[in-house]
Amino acid sequence: MTDKRKTRFINDDYFQDSHGVPAVVGSKCRQCGKVFFPKKKLCTSCLKEEVEVVPLSKKGKLLLYSVALRSHIGLDIPLINAFVGLPEKVVLFTIVTGCEDPGKLRTGLEMEMVTDKLKTDELGYEVLTYKFRPVWSR
Repeated sequence: MTDKRKTRFINDDYFQDSHGVPAVVGSKCRQCGKVFFPKKKLCTSCLKEEVEVVPLSKKGKLLLYSVALRSHIGLDIPLINAFVGLPEKVVLFTIVTGCEDPGKLRTGLEMEMVTDKLKTDELGYEVLTYKFRPVWSR
């Protein structure tokens, strides 16, 4: 890898290396099968401590979104925030990327997860997070 940019994840607990590619992870109860994000040490469904770290699906459905025309934290506008439902019945709050025209978004739209820059921090690190983009934007 020749890219020497300084990067860090917004939260190391959200990611795990999967063959050199960052994967968003949650936890899955071995007893009842419920999946959580972010990871938990205890299943809040059946109260068992038998949980394992699992990668989350990279595809999901757009459930709800909002378009912000102002950003108070220095993010690009329009800023599209969304809830995306994954097949594991986990809902992630996220930023939508790869959508030049928010008017084309519709609930139920198939979305795919990407790892992308959120911002540059005060130490010059590119802060990476998960985002979702419409499947048609590839």
